Amino acid sequence: MRPSKRRALVIGVDSTLTEVQLSDSDSEHMEAVVGGWFDIAMLAIGEVSIGLVVNDRGLIENKPINKLASALRGAFVVTQYPLAGPAILVAADCEGEGVDLPQEWIELVVWLDRAFKTLRRPT
Repeated sequence: MRPSKRRALVIGVDSTLTEVQLSDSDSEHMEAVVGGWFDIAMLAIGEVSIGLVVNDRGLIENKPINKLASALRGAFVVTQYPLAGPAILVAADCEGEGVDLPQEWIELVVWLDRAFKTLRRPT
């Protein structure tokens, strides 16, 4: 039996990272976090698939660019458009059922955030 809640990671436009617990029926909560209707941008598909829940109209609605989420997506998917607004990093099994976000993915986002902060330091 699957747990009713699973670990996900909210990536704020200011690079804040917040672990949250979500269930498959939390679409209203996900809409509230990303600021409207959402889409899932897939990053990796496999035994455990990883996606970013993003506002479907973020760019059109002039939401702030999410540099960290955009960079994460850019490491896996080539696209010319950045992600706008908060994003939620989620995981699913091969049948599309939500599962806990693997710790390695959380560590990857934390590492990427640290790398960005290092690059932004004045010399």
